[in-house]
Amino acid sequence: MDSKIGIMRRVFLKLIVSVIAMIFQVHKVNANNLVFSQLVVEDDSHLNFTVSWDNSWTENNHLNHDAVWVFVKYQVNGSEWRSLKLSPVSENHSTSDSGLEVLGVEDSMGVFIKQKSTGNSTFIVSANFRIGLAQPLNQGSYSFQLFGIEMVYIAEGDFLLGDGISNHTFKDSLSGAPISVQNNPTPLGIGNNQLWTGFSNSIQQIPASYPSGWKAFYCMKYEISQSQYMTFLNCLTLAQQTTRIVMPPTSPAGTFCMNSTGNLANRNSLVISQSSDGINPAQFACNLNTTNGFNEWDDGQNLAMNFLSWSDLIAYLDWSGLRPITEMEFEKICSEGVDKVIPLGFAWGTAFSVDGNTLQLDGTPAETVQEIANDSAGLANHGYSGVQGPLRCGFGANQTNLRLQAGASVTGVMELSGNLWELCVATNDFGFQFGTLSGDGKLDEQGQADQAFWYPNAENAIYRGGAWLSGVTGSFRDLAVADRFYLNLRPSFRRNTTGGRGGRSVTW
Repeated sequence: MDSKIGIMRRVFLKLIVSVIAMIFQVHKVNANNLVFSQLVVEDDSHLNFTVSWDNSWTENNHLNHDAVWVFVKYQVNGSEWRSLKLSPVSENHSTSDSGLEVLGVEDSMGVFIKQKSTGNSTFIVSANFRIGLAQPLNQGSYSFQLFGIEMVYIAEGDFLLGDGISNHTFKDSLSGAPISVQNNPTPLGIGNNQLWTGFSNSIQQIPASYPSGWKAFYCMKYEISQSQYMTFLNCLTLAQQTTRIVMPPTSPAGTFCMNSTGNLANRNSLVISQSSDGINPAQFACNLNTTNGFNEWDDGQNLAMNFLSWSDLIAYLDWSGLRPITEMEFEKICSEGVDKVIPLGFAWGTAFSVDGNTLQLDGTPAETVQEIANDSAGLANHGYSGVQGPLRCGFGANQTNLRLQAGASVTGVMELSGNLWELCVATNDFGFQFGTLSGDGKLDEQGQADQAFWYPNAENAIYRGGAWLSGVTGSFRDLAVADRFYLNLRPSFRRNTTGGRGGRSVTW
């Protein structure tokens, strides 16, 4: 998650492309203290920067590991922000840390940084990276912004879908039992070993192009944070900003921009910090603590981003070079294995929960709750008497907490049960048109995602995972992994309980 922006100014003379003046913005990421710094231009084809990163891990011969998705935006001669294409060839990137590697991707939208060898959690201190560009820079005056998002690798393999008991759960159409997802097209229908999705599908089997969760992919470790959405807004044009917020960008400085009152609501801290003049875009900041300035230590930058509609989510993911995850992938991330199902179970692998609702270090990068998990109940932000808004991304995790205290899935992904509803691609006819391609780093003129079959009007989308206002009463528990309480509600509007995360298919 991003926090305060550090800006370094350098002028480079007599590069291969004559004179290039460069301005750099490096966005710090406070989850696991992921910090980028010292961004410089080595020549017209390479960027250098330094990364520090706590609690990186790789286990089980890389079948479970984390990584950082790195992407770069640039301006040339004062133009709009654009995506800088990075070399798809991994050998064109290097690092000073022999335990790390940089992997290029086919579409050149960014690179992955990950550990090279299997080991336990480790601390990475000031590793230097040399990143090759897909094409040399032309002559001009450039500004760059460097972004990083923590990801978790979800390994290829079979898993069980549904739990046989939750609301509208996936199931075998005849037996009602969970159904196995394997490396072959899953049949749809009303027969034995056919998947019941709850939708009236016109096709007989899930298309091979649909991300069913069987093939490997990366998923964001955390829900999109408020500072991540803030920096996204700060890279858009005025017309695009107008689409991606509620209040007009011309509203006075200090206006909370994601709800129609213009006031602080449900812990969404985003404000207009500099009003648009009607020609130039506005600037945005976080301001959870309204008694001090913008983007202070306790202003909620690391809280999960609520008030997102489906079109908001996919716009952010398109711009980031990521893609939405499907609801089948959502269950794969939470899967306990090929032969284990937890009826009415939550993401941390039990059917019991502890509601975290007593804030400590409110709004800071260390925000947590007083409540703790026990041997059978995991920690989550849910329930009707809680903090009435999202908590910090990863609020239950630290260097010593185990899975239930962190509220984590078996794969190490956070807040899949509770905090905010997750927006996913559904298993209806519109959703089955969705494929594995990620965003191309740009939006249309009005700020909408422009990828085919992403459907900004949410015809292909569904809510999963529950939120801070979700109850757990007997068999009613919309936080449960298999629960699909809102099966018939499309997330086309903004809700104070809704956010999301993205993923990316593995292409090497």
